[in-house]
Amino acid sequence: MSPQVGENGEENLPTDPSSPASCRAAAMVGCRFLAGEVRNSEEAGLSAMHTLFLREHNRIAAEIKHHNPQWTDPKTRDEKIYQVSSTMQTLNKVEITYLVTMAEVHRSKTNTV
Repeated sequence: MSPQVGENGEENLPTDPSSPASCRAAAMVGCRFLAGEVRNSEEAGLSAMHTLFLREHNRIAAEIKHHNPQWTDPKTRDEKIYQVSSTMQTLNKVEITYLVTMAEVHRSKTNTV
């Protein structure tokens, strides 16, 4: 997803084309953002999370692109980025499952004895 770039160069969620003109100004009044569903425009916390995910995704994609300039074909590049991102997500899930959850299970077992 291509972000909307703010005055200071920050990446923001793109706005819905049907949003009022004031949405594209600094006031951001009445904005509707394109981020999956309508609630992201209604809940500030959800908008913030979507914005963080957008920025982190774009940061990781830029880093992968920087380290792999040979990926020039868009289809190949996108597939490679997907594979690397998928591997990173799998590793994150394994880390959370085994390091965090299993540590908690171990603590609960040792406390009941």
